[in-house]
Amino acid sequence: AADKGHTSVVDVLCKANANIDQEDINGRTALMLAACQGYEAVVKQLLEAGATVNHADENGATALMAAAVMGYEAVVEQLLTAKADTQKADINGCTAIRLAGRNRHTAVVRQLLAARADTEKADKHGEIALILAADKGHTSVVDVLCKANANIDQEDINGRTALMLAACQGY
Repeated sequence: AADKGHTSVVDVLCKANANIDQEDINGRTALMLAACQGYEAVVKQLLEAGATVNHADENGATALMAAAVMGYEAVVEQLLTAKADTQKADINGCTAIRLAGRNRHTAVVRQLLAARADTEKADKHGEIALILAADKGHTSVVDVLCKANANIDQEDINGRTALMLAACQGY
């Protein structure tokens, strides 16, 4: 029900004491499924019912990462208000800010920065949010990260900086 946005069904199941943090075969919970679909009302219901906000699936992804990658600002705000951890990373080292930046979700990047997301946390390739945004040509995200004092000279594992990658791509 959560992954389809059926608030009335979710309400009945929560009141019947359904296991709020039950995992599917991939370790995802109802909260994660609702967050990745942008279902604000269902996310609110699940959080109010006590869903674990920082639960991670088998790949280390959280509800915050799921909402950030899709650019669901309202859901990101709900999760941040519920104390979602902006520093958590998946098995590849990706954080919510890196996922939002990669997909040009500038407003979500701003939200995560306001919640003190770490701009310097690198993934397994040594890429930080700024490097990835520059490589993808996401000017607005690069601007926001630069204004937030992201390390503009940070190198990835191949010694490339955001400037090098942007220049290489012709941005």
